[in-house]
Amino acid sequence: MFAEDLRNLNIESVITATAPDERVNAFNSLVSTVAEQHAPSKTTCVPQRAGCDWYCMDIRSAKQERRRCENQWRKTGLVVHRDEYVRKKAEVNKLVQEARVHHLKDQIQQCQGDSKKLFGVMFAALGRNKSRILPPGKSDLQLAMDFRHFFDEKIRNVRITIDSADTGDETFDHPTSAAAASFSAWIPVSEAELKRIIMESPTKHCSLDPIPTSLLKQLVDTLLPSILEIINDSLTSGMVQSAFKVAQVVPMIKKPSLDPSALANYRPVSNLPFVSKVLERVINQQLSAYLTENALHEPMQSAYRKHHSTETALVRVQHDILTAMSGKQACLLVLLDLSSAFDTVDHDILLCTLRDFGISGVALRWFASYLQDRTQFVAVGEARSPPHLIQYGVPQGSVLGPVLFALYTSSLGKLLASHGVKYHFYADDSSLYVTFEPTQLTDATDVVHRCLAAVQRHMHRLKLKMNQSKTEVLLLTTKHMRPLIPDAVTVTVGDCDVSISEAVRYIGVVFDRHMSMEDHVTALCKTTLCHLSAITRMRKSLSQESCQQLVHALVTSRLDYANALLSGLPMKLIKKLQRVQNVAARVVTYTRRAAHITPVLKTLHWLPLQFRITFKICLLVHKCIHGCAPSYLTELISLRHNAHDLRTTGTFLADVPRATTNLSQRTFGVAGPQQWNALPASIRREPNLVTFKRKLKTYLFTLAFN
Repeated sequence: MFAEDLRNLNIESVITATAPDERVNAFNSLVSTVAEQHAPSKTTCVPQRAGCDWYCMDIRSAKQERRRCENQWRKTGLVVHRDEYVRKKAEVNKLVQEARVHHLKDQIQQCQGDSKKLFGVMFAALGRNKSRILPPGKSDLQLAMDFRHFFDEKIRNVRITIDSADTGDETFDHPTSAAAASFSAWIPVSEAELKRIIMESPTKHCSLDPIPTSLLKQLVDTLLPSILEIINDSLTSGMVQSAFKVAQVVPMIKKPSLDPSALANYRPVSNLPFVSKVLERVINQQLSAYLTENALHEPMQSAYRKHHSTETALVRVQHDILTAMSGKQACLLVLLDLSSAFDTVDHDILLCTLRDFGISGVALRWFASYLQDRTQFVAVGEARSPPHLIQYGVPQGSVLGPVLFALYTSSLGKLLASHGVKYHFYADDSSLYVTFEPTQLTDATDVVHRCLAAVQRHMHRLKLKMNQSKTEVLLLTTKHMRPLIPDAVTVTVGDCDVSISEAVRYIGVVFDRHMSMEDHVTALCKTTLCHLSAITRMRKSLSQESCQQLVHALVTSRLDYANALLSGLPMKLIKKLQRVQNVAARVVTYTRRAAHITPVLKTLHWLPLQFRITFKICLLVHKCIHGCAPSYLTELISLRHNAHDLRTTGTFLADVPRATTNLSQRTFGVAGPQQWNALPASIRREPNLVTFKRKLKTYLFTLAFN
């Protein structure tokens, strides 16, 4: 009935509305009206008690029969009645166990691709508290008002600090030019393309949506004409509808271990209407195509770009550092941190930056409309603070926010390069590093000081603030070079002297001062074993398929993350990670500790850790050869082209640079070609990525278990 009523909606009132805001309001009003007729909003008091969704009538009947048999045995004391009671008791336990297994299996299968939901299922099965952490002792409305005031004051204080700072007279040119390329109008999206974008978008919704997103996807064919009219109207007019510029902010504690009474320990999480994010995906698709076609991206920015990832960024940074260390040089790595980076972006500067990238006309007018007159309110439970105008920043929960921030800060790369400093960016995570001879530490720190001072002035011009207290510095050397460098080394960041750390965490990987990866392996083992312990406690309620799915989501994914950095490590470190995989295999299959694990891994079709590392490296090399990798990795791999060597013609062999140390053997530029050349020619010649992965895994599986 609900779908039928939606089909009978007066869609013409949406399509024929003259103003863009009227179309959105008409669409939301019509859909909300039908939803309210079929599922009116009601407020009920639900007592808090342990959930038992798997409980069914069969279990209830079996428990009643068990109680009857128990009462009969207690009354007569006969052995035959006791045996009957024991049999009924075992039957109830079996039914309960089967019901729990089937219920958890269904829940886990519904969590495909949603890690947050999967964690919620696991914590619920373990009986852990899932309630949202909030400051105690105040009403929801008072908390909403306090959070609104705190978040506003935080941004206002950051801007006041930036505006009061002296930026100097240094001028700086943007790396792009308006004459290089131009983009002035958006292309209206087709109905088929819009449907694809809607169905591929995450199924998330908030209170700003007229109906849940899951229901909208089920009725997409009915609602698609209205949504298409709304989206294309925004593209052609260069205006963003007012309803799409409202955000619901939900305060979330940064870490459960932090003090819940301190508002500074909470971050604002913005929720936006689903259709507004669909519009942003349409814009982002065309904007990314324009930037890629005209090579306008910052080469060392890896966030939100096709073929780029945190792993490719880490591989390049590690390659540069290991190359310097193998050449008997040291490296000074600085990880910059920004205070509320997304929230202090200046709209006028951002629009000028977009104009420098060649964006003009309707396209630039659309971005101006997108940034201006945005409002947000803080929601705590059912309470809402009054909406207020946002003067600065790009919305963090949006699709375009991170992309615009990357363009906004792209000029920083040219500044760092002018000081002779290597760098890499991933959104607002910035790393810069300087290589030097061990005896030239003073010169290296002077370069870093001058560079950081220039970076801080440039950040002030961009209305961004460096968080000096969270900036980390790591001095990377070999153990033989360490005695040549003074122990007490500090780097001045603004007004703060930052001491050298023993290890730092950079986008999920721990770098230690000798680049041995020991700290990373230790932290990885601790995290994965913690998750395995939780899975073990609920193993009896899981089928093997569900348990394997949990292990892949919570353990294997962590073992595989950035495992290309582990190539060439001592076997003692690889064995530590292998033991984690062995424990996971025993948990999944109920294998005893004394039993040999190799047949179990073969049965599960799990590649051992050493072969998983080889798989990842060969996969990256294949992408580099076929143009599916970032340019900063592609330049490290080159194929052999020798006209006199007919044997290697057409075999896709890679040039292997000369490597004289263990450190140079670990670099991607050396380990990649070596492991690639070890593959059979039939696999190296395979151009299709999916087929290549299948052949490569089959080959490595044969090597591992032959």
